[in-house]
Amino acid sequence: MIINFKYYLQQLDRHEKFIHGIVATIIIYISLGALLDASTRPYHAIVQGSTSLLSLLFFLYYIKSKNISFLVYSISITLFIEFDILLILDNFAFFSYLFPIILPLGVFFTLPLKNALILNTIHYIILLAISFYGYFILNIHSTIFDPKAITVFIFAALFLMSFGVFYHLSIEASYKKLQKANNQKAFLLKEVHHRVKNNLNIIASMLGLQGLESKSAEVKHIFEENRQRIEAIAIVHEMLYQQENYDSISFSKYIDQLAIHLLPLSHRNIQFHKEIKDVSFSIQKMQQLSIILNELIVNSIKYAFPSSIAEPHISIALTKEKNSFHLTYRDNGVGYSQQDFKNNSSIGSEIIMLAAQQLQAKSSTTHTNTFNYTLRFPHDT
Repeated sequence: MIINFKYYLQQLDRHEKFIHGIVATIIIYISLGALLDASTRPYHAIVQGSTSLLSLLFFLYYIKSKNISFLVYSISITLFIEFDILLILDNFAFFSYLFPIILPLGVFFTLPLKNALILNTIHYIILLAISFYGYFILNIHSTIFDPKAITVFIFAALFLMSFGVFYHLSIEASYKKLQKANNQKAFLLKEVHHRVKNNLNIIASMLGLQGLESKSAEVKHIFEENRQRIEAIAIVHEMLYQQENYDSISFSKYIDQLAIHLLPLSHRNIQFHKEIKDVSFSIQKMQQLSIILNELIVNSIKYAFPSSIAEPHISIALTKEKNSFHLTYRDNGVGYSQQDFKNNSSIGSEIIMLAAQQLQAKSSTTHTNTFNYTLRFPHDT
């Protein structure tokens, strides 16, 4: 249970962790207040306990739906109602106004300016109406109704509203500067990946031309293999500059692009199947995976499917486990054993093993009726 909770927290970004911390603090604080008031002020305890329970339910709904607006509105309104009720139960005591006056400040920190102004204005109007009700209808003469106290209350409310407006305007100005800088950075990063992809394609084309000029079939084969390796890496950079997120690449989409690029090299109609959930990897990890998969697919295309294999088939599966990913590559060709795979002196096998080491991965190869290559690598590589 503790491990699962730690894993859950690790999946949250800073903003979500901040929200979790604030809501947890509110729930704990109000729950403690309910426990302390349970014996001496039961009505206060009921109000606080109900608020704590509602806040917890709203928070659980937020965890499921990730609807931050609903969470902020629901908890803010619940707290407003709680403090207004406690204000009446405390007979409009001076210190009972402390939280109702200060609470709108938190709304400014969590809601857009327009929405925060509307919600806080409604709150202050209701608070003022309740105060008038207590003074004129209930005939309660609390120190809060003293002219000096009323003046302090008005100035405090105006100050908090002004501060909230100033806070939002300053944040908006800073946000525009950051957005401009981020757009420039994104443009430059996109341009870098575009140029890297173009440069890799130029190198691949040069290798292809050099291979065509060679009279040796073996040399042509070497040039062609290296051209394909470079193009497999170029696909990674091509996908990066074509998307808005430059931090990671969808593994499933990359596999689709790699299959489109490599399968036409075969004169056979190879069936391709994948079992991959929506998982994205960093460019560093994706480059190593692209190298491994390129070698495996090319090897299957060239050597695994003699004419005796009626229906050639390649499948790739990726599963996410607790601390690692499990990649499985399989074809129904002739294949070879794990020892043959390790002892193979070809550059392709060397490249696969070096890429696996870069991923800090454990690999294995089995061959019964099909060739299976498995790779297990950690999340945080």
